[in-house]
Amino acid sequence: MITNTSKFTENGTISLVLKENLDQNLLFFSVTDTGVRIPVDLQQRVFERFERWNECVQGTGLGLAIGKLTINKMGCKHLGR
Repeated sequence: MITNTSKFTENGTISLVLKENLDQNLLFFSVTDTGVRIPVDLQQRVFERFERWNECVQGTGLGLAIGKLTINKMGCKHLGR
């Protein structure tokens, strides 16, 4: 996911945040960037295999799908928008 955000953030910032909720034994990790925005109607589709919203950028469209699958297999919830 960090590789994806770096592809689309040439002159901006990338923030990685890890928060913990010890009472509920939870960790929250988020990646935020100031790069180009994904159109609202495509935001859920970017987590599907081989989905690429920008054909001009190199990649297979698997990175976010693999990340989501890994998170789900670990028993975690994916809260991406």
